Amino acid sequence: MSKNSSLAGSESISHEVQSAGGRAQLYGSVIHWRYGVLSLLLIGLMLSATLERDWGGDFWEHSAVVRELAENPWSPQHPQFALDAPHAFYSPYSMIVALASRGLGLSPIRTLAIAGICNLALVLFGLRCFIHTLPLSKGTSFWTLLFTLILWGAFPWDWSGFLHLRILDNVLPYPSTFATGLAFVCYAAFYRYRQTGRYWLLAVLLIAFPVILICHPPTAAAAFLVLCGLSLAEGMQSVRQSLMLLAGLGVWSGIVVSLWPYFPFWGIVTSSDATNIKEFHATALLFYQDVLSRIFPALLGLPFLALRFCSNRRDPLPLIFVVLVAAYAVGPMFGLWQFGRMMPSLVLVLHITLADRVAYIEQRALSGAVKLRNLMAMYIVVGASLLMCADLWNVSSRFHHWIPEHDPNAEYEFLGDYVGQYDVVLSDLKSSWIAPTFAGRVVAVPHPQAFVDSHEIRRQDLDRFFRGDTPQTERETILKKYSGRFILINRRNNDVSIEFMEQVRQLGDAVYERGDITLIALR
Repeated sequence: MSKNSSLAGSESISHEVQSAGGRAQLYGSVIHWRYGVLSLLLIGLMLSATLERDWGGDFWEHSAVVRELAENPWSPQHPQFALDAPHAFYSPYSMIVALASRGLGLSPIRTLAIAGICNLALVLFGLRCFIHTLPLSKGTSFWTLLFTLILWGAFPWDWSGFLHLRILDNVLPYPSTFATGLAFVCYAAFYRYRQTGRYWLLAVLLIAFPVILICHPPTAAAAFLVLCGLSLAEGMQSVRQSLMLLAGLGVWSGIVVSLWPYFPFWGIVTSSDATNIKEFHATALLFYQDVLSRIFPALLGLPFLALRFCSNRRDPLPLIFVVLVAAYAVGPMFGLWQFGRMMPSLVLVLHITLADRVAYIEQRALSGAVKLRNLMAMYIVVGASLLMCADLWNVSSRFHHWIPEHDPNAEYEFLGDYVGQYDVVLSDLKSSWIAPTFAGRVVAVPHPQAFVDSHEIRRQDLDRFFRGDTPQTERETILKKYSGRFILINRRNNDVSIEFMEQVRQLGDAVYERGDITLIALR
């Protein structure tokens, strides 16, 4: 071989190396900012969706809790009923939001909406910290977030603890979202502490995990299982020491929550009301229904999860997945359907696994190991898959206005002008769910209450009161039983007859009438 040809070959190799190095450097700069860009876009989208909107679901119970804590932060009564009873939502998170509402002079609704954006920032920060601690490819965090938002099947669960776009704007203000963000931080702190031994990471874990347990026990249960999976993973100094640390964390957290002054934590699981316990577990039965149709796109991660386990028996992702699946299987075996709330963490593991595979192919392509046309083909396949999974019409319909033409929560604001903080208002279940956010107390609500053993009786009494064939004397007995001061009638929620309205008007005077709503002050 001639000297010139040898020199030309060397230059060609050098050019390829430089080209590969340039692509790798470009890739490194891109992945450095694209997670941040997606996060900012998501925060902007959620700002448009949450600061002015018509809330529903559990929001009204949380807002009633914030209102009561803001009014009476040190010795609150039950936020919905005229009872000197605790409430399971009197958590550190609710206390922080309530003190912010009190200090800033904002309504519970507005303060919770702002808190929801803060929760989103915590989730985005915690997720990135968690993924960066694991042995994963660069760029995995971006793809994980994208898959978690979009890569779901038909009608994924509209439930707290999930982070997909169909439900995210609804659940951002909830303690479960705050607890999820803290859980991600705990995963990163635990994994890094076992690798480095830095005590400040242990302090983060010891402070954050009891807070998660008080704020949202289902998230804490899933988080503890994830920590168990991490303790078995490669990189731990000692599996036995890691498990002992988790046992100590469990004992420490149990002691801390026992000392929480706002409600007896262990009373939630030892309630004497079997009806409440049964209803509590029955609400989570849907996590075992139509599972494959709801999550099938994420199941594409299963083969890659198996490959990871075959190549490394101490890979953290397969170990976490196995632990969570074992817990999820407990539900059908013993009728403890709340174990179905492992599902968000289960699907997240699959999303991370898929994200790591996509990021790995990106790395190889941009370093020259895989042809760029293969990378472009992968982008097309991934993009098409995301478009097929995205319920764009349903999602966009909720985000098409930055500011609505009217305040959607103003329908019950008038209550504050007539009803005192602890005055009892008899109304239908839907109105009773919303009213305590603005003023007064009610007789019953749609959801089970952990520390109110008489709640089922209250529902029956309320149903009898609004039935058209109930004698007037029985209505008066129910009013006396609950010390009722007002009757709130919303004809859109309760189809009442003319005869019923005439009978109810005999009990008091209508102090407010507008549209379908009538408020009667009892004599």
